[in-house]
Amino acid sequence: MGNKDLANTAFIKRSFKRSMTRNSVLSEILTPFETLAVKRAEICASLTDIRPGFHITVDAETFTRGTPVLHDFVPTEAISEMFLTSIKQLAPVMADIFPPLAEFVKKVSGKIASGEVPPHLCVETMVNDEPKAMKILGDRTGVSPEILYFILYHPLKIVFENISRHLEGAAEDGLQEFRWVKGYCPICGFFPDISFLRVPGPDPESAQFLDAQGGEFWLHCSQCSHEWRIKRGVCPYCENEDHDTLQYFAEKQNNKERVYTCNKCKTYIVC
Repeated sequence: MGNKDLANTAFIKRSFKRSMTRNSVLSEILTPFETLAVKRAEICASLTDIRPGFHITVDAETFTRGTPVLHDFVPTEAISEMFLTSIKQLAPVMADIFPPLAEFVKKVSGKIASGEVPPHLCVETMVNDEPKAMKILGDRTGVSPEILYFILYHPLKIVFENISRHLEGAAEDGLQEFRWVKGYCPICGFFPDISFLRVPGPDPESAQFLDAQGGEFWLHCSQCSHEWRIKRGVCPYCENEDHDTLQYFAEKQNNKERVYTCNKCKTYIVC
C-alpha cells in the first residue's frame, strides 16, 4: 500500500471493508478511521503540485550512512499553506467522527486559521518531535500535548504524503544504487507503522510466498506512506539481529498475518 494506493479512495474503502469482513467486531472502531483516511486522500489529491519551488539536494554519502532525504526539513511558505489548507478541510470531519475531541479540534483549527498559532510553528514542532516544544504549543492552543499531537498528525500526514509522492520517483531513480538499511523512512525519517512481505518474482500469488517464509521484507512509513525494503531478521526499531531475542506470533489458521517482536527494545510490528 503505497502513495498511489492511498490516493485511491476506492482502494481505501475496499481495504477497510476487507478488514471489517474478516473481523466484524472491529467495525465500530474502523469506521471512523475509514472516513478519515478517505478524506485525507481527497484533500491530498486536491493539493497543488509541491515540486515548483521545492528543491531537495541529496548527498549520497550521508544518505548511505542513514540520513533521510528530508533530514534538514524546514517548512516553506508553500508547505505552511498546504498544512493550513489540510487542517481547514480535515477539522470538520475529525470533529464529527470523534465527538469527544470535537471541542479541541475546533479550538486548535480555529487558532491556526486565524493566525494566532502560525501553521509553520505547528509543522516544525511536529517534525522536531520535542516534548518541551509540544508542551509550549499545547499551552498556546489550550490543548494537552497528547490530544494536540493527534489533531496535528493527520493534516501533517497529508502534507508529507504529498511531498513523498513527488520525491519517490527522484529518490528511487537517483539513489537506488545505494542500499538503505535502516528501519526508519529514507524520505522523512519516521518509523514504520506496518510491515509486509512482498514476493520478489513475477507471481505475487505464489503459494510459497508465506508458507516457505519467502519474500522481501518491506516497511510502510507512518508519516509519509513511503515504502522501502530492508533485510529480514532485523528489528526495524533498534537494528537487533539476535535471533534469540526476535520472535513472531501468528494464528495457526492464518498464515497471512503475524506480529514480529523484539525482546531487546520491547517493540513489535504487524506484518
